[in-house]
Amino acid sequence: MLKPGKPDASSALSMKAVIIYDDFAFLANASAALKRAGCRPEVSAQWIIKNWPVKALHQLDVAETVLFETADAHLLVLPARLAHSLPFWLRDWLERWAALRQIQDAALAVMGEDIGTDFTGTVSPELARLALRHSLILIADGGAPATAATSPLMRLSLGPGLPLPIDRSHFPGAVTREPFRGFGINE
Repeated sequence: MLKPGKPDASSALSMKAVIIYDDFAFLANASAALKRAGCRPEVSAQWIIKNWPVKALHQLDVAETVLFETADAHLLVLPARLAHSLPFWLRDWLERWAALRQIQDAALAVMGEDIGTDFTGTVSPELARLALRHSLILIADGGAPATAATSPLMRLSLGPGLPLPIDRSHFPGAVTREPFRGFGINE
């Protein structure tokens, strides 16, 4: 007999998530949120979670290792503070990851520092353009819609309300082919 909230290992979809973290609190919150989302009966995903400190991407040899170890990730999770003001070195690494990725429907998730608070910031326009250019799903958690780069942006609630999206078929039109939408003053 299965326990409620626990997916059957034989029927659960195995998915790989990589958390790029800048502090251990964020790592713990993001990991717990993914596990909670995966245990929901309508999702039934078993997450294989790997994590790397963001400072590892500063060192060329380690960044190469991270790049190849994350190529098969379904989901790459970034802290909101990095997504709001995307450092050039992280943007370059993400460009390389997106080009080398093995999962066509991969996603970038932006999570707030504390899962209990609303994510009211924005993702950088560079991150939104990167997602659009590489046909990545861009997901942000929290309450208020993100601003500035909203055309390829989806919202993600990892609390008890909504499951984690598994593939692009759940989100028709998540990434538009109209890069000018959401950037003008006449919207």
